Amino acid sequence: MLGFYAIKDADTGLSFEAGPAYVREKQGDEKTYSAAIFTQEKFTHRFSDNLHMWQSVSYLAPFNDTED
Repeated sequence: MLGFYAIKDADTGLSFEAGPAYVREKQGDEKTYSAAIFTQEKFTHRFSDNLHMWQSVSYLAPFNDTED
């Protein structure tokens, strides 16, 4: 996994991450395994000691089935 902070200070943070992933899924008796790429963005901001805001977006794309 690789990542970096675009903004990193005492009150605000914005980071991006990406890397390979291994996915195991099970539905009933059926199991599937696949490799994927994982990406994520995270944002946080502290307005005061009692008020914080955070948001994140993640995406997991399988290598073997791009239409999934």
